[in-house]
Amino acid sequence: MRIIDHFDNAVRFYPNNLAFVDAGNDAGALTYAQAAPVTHAIAGAIAHNGLSDGAHVGILAPNCTVAFLTLLGVFRARCVWLPVNPRNTVVANADLFNDFDGELLLFHSDFAKEAVQMKEHCPGIRALVCIDGDCGVGIPMSQWSVDAPASFTPADGTGSLDDTFALYPTGGTTGKSKGVVITHRNVHTFFSNLYAHFSYYDNTCHLVVAPMTHTAGLTGCMHFARGGANVIMSAVQPAAIADAIERYRVTHLFLPPTVLYMMLALPDIRQRDYRSLKHFLVGAAPTSLEKLKEAVRVFGPVMTEAFGQSEAPAAITAKAPWCYVPRYLRADVPG
Repeated sequence: MRIIDHFDNAVRFYPNNLAFVDAGNDAGALTYAQAAPVTHAIAGAIAHNGLSDGAHVGILAPNCTVAFLTLLGVFRARCVWLPVNPRNTVVANADLFNDFDGELLLFHSDFAKEAVQMKEHCPGIRALVCIDGDCGVGIPMSQWSVDAPASFTPADGTGSLDDTFALYPTGGTTGKSKGVVITHRNVHTFFSNLYAHFSYYDNTCHLVVAPMTHTAGLTGCMHFARGGANVIMSAVQPAAIADAIERYRVTHLFLPPTVLYMMLALPDIRQRDYRSLKHFLVGAAPTSLEKLKEAVRVFGPVMTEAFGQSEAPAAITAKAPWCYVPRYLRADVPG
C-alpha cells in the first residue's frame, strides 16, 4: 500500500478521528473527514496545471498542518517528492533541486524570500505556489486551483508500488550529495517492519517535532493505518515538547539526541506526566549511553533507538535502491 492508501483508509474507517492539529492551536484541528477534501483539491490543482504522475515537486515550509496536507496532495497526485529541508541554506536546497530536476515548488509564506531565491537559482522550476494564502510571491494556491477538479482520482488506478516515491539526498559528508531513489515499495516495507515491532493501535498520538522533510514526516504517516493523530510543532523548544506530551497525551515521537539532551536538562523534566508514551524514538546520530539510561529513568521503558543501517535511505528498501541521474547527464533524455 502507498501512504495515500493508508490515509484514505483512515478517512473511510476513522472519519471523525483527529488527524492533524498544530500544537497550541486546537481550534484549527482537522479530522480525517475534514482533511481529505483539502488533499484532493491540492492534487486536482497539481494535475490541472500539468504536473501530476511523476512530476518532481518540493515543499518548502515549516512543520504545520497545511504543509502536511500539501504533502498528501503531492502523494495523491502521484508526484515524486523532493524533500526540501527548510533548515538548509538556499544555495544547498537550490543545488539539490537542480540536480533532482525539480519542476514545482510549493512554499509557505514564512519562506517567501527563500522561494524567490530558489526560483532564481533553479531555471527548471515551472511555478512557485504559496500554500497558505497570498503573500505577494508566486501564485496563491486558491488562484492556482481555479477551474481544477475538487476531487482527484487517477484514470488508471493507484499506480505501482515500484513507482518512484521520493528522491532523498545523501548526507554529502564524503562528497556532493546524491539522490537516492525511493519507491513506494521501499516505504511499504519500512512501514511493515515498524508495524511488526512497534505498538500501533487505534487513536495513537504522534508528535511531529523534527523536520517533516526527514523522519518525522514518514513516521507521522504510519499512524494513518489506525486513525492516529499528528500533533505538529513548528519550532523545536524542549519545554514546549514536554508540555505537548502531557497536553495531547502523546504516544509516539521522534527526536535527535541533541534535543533529547536539551529536554533532560530542563529543571522540571522529572515532574512531568509521561504515562501516555509508548515509543520515544531517538536517531539521526549516535546517542550517549549515559544519556540514554537517564532518559529511561525519566520517560520510562519507552526509549527506542534506530541508528546504523536505518540511517541510510537504502535501509528502508525492499531491494537495492539506485542513484538518481539528473536529466542533463542522461543520454536517454534530449538536451
